[in-house]
Amino acid sequence: MSPDKEPDPRLTAVQQYLSSIFCSITVSDTSVPVLHVEWEHDLWIVKGQVQKQAPYVFEYKTGLGHRVLPRRVQGWLCAMGPRERARTIRAESVPKRPDILGPLHSMLLDGGSAAQNTFTEWCHEFGYDNDSIKARDIYDACQKVHDQLHHLFTREQVAKLNELMEDY
Repeated sequence: MSPDKEPDPRLTAVQQYLSSIFCSITVSDTSVPVLHVEWEHDLWIVKGQVQKQAPYVFEYKTGLGHRVLPRRVQGWLCAMGPRERARTIRAESVPKRPDILGPLHSMLLDGGSAAQNTFTEWCHEFGYDNDSIKARDIYDACQKVHDQLHHLFTREQVAKLNELMEDY
């Protein structure tokens, strides 16, 4: 963070709350670039732990739009065609480590979506076919996040985190 930039008050509030319940959430310092057919992204490892309990480790992915371009490259982009621009962004951009808000918000949304619905209700709410294996896999992954989230936090703590992250 640059010295003249104000810290995000939401990040500060979440960090203070996590500290008050003796919880730490960290994002790995390095990412792994993934050139997946459907979506190019950076893969981060996030670890959450309350006191001496077993840690909760999960993957968090950020798209190439979350990367940072060096200043020397930024000026060239407007003169490039779309394909050359995309190639340059892929080649020159540098992954930017997310703060804890993105992964925490993702956990709360994924875990909350599966907890409140049966599979059929979940499919209806999110536009999936309830006869789809892929939809079932996604729902099961959300259920797993829900279970791991409640391994780290009580229902009251999840409610408080949802409140702190309300406008994220």
